Amino acid sequence: MATLTHRTDMQLAAQEILALDDVAGMRLHCLEGSVWITLDRDLRDIFLGPGDSFTVDRGGATLLHALVPARVSVEQSRDAAAPAWLRGRSLLHGLRRRLQTALASPATAGAQGAL
Repeated sequence: MATLTHRTDMQLAAQEILALDDVAGMRLHCLEGSVWITLDRDLRDIFLGPGDSFTVDRGGATLLHALVPARVSVEQSRDAAAPAWLRGRSLLHGLRRRLQTALASPATAGAQGAL
């Protein structure tokens, strides 16, 4: 029997920005590189290096800015404040937006025609 996990690993290029919507309760973990995290209507600047993690503690937009090439994971937190159904839906929404943005970029337009 397969075990389902709620973790997604992502590779970010230097200076790439990943926008996630309403991911309250999700844990962001920096596996490689370094990222700068900013939250909607929050004055904090959160910086993560390899091995560091942060649990998003509010709804709204969460921006991850890769200061150098980075690999991050986004996963459900055991101590999450948001209900499980909301965390899963929000993560998928954020990943869907990232995929749509990537497919709409001029760099991938030529590759799409080849499919």
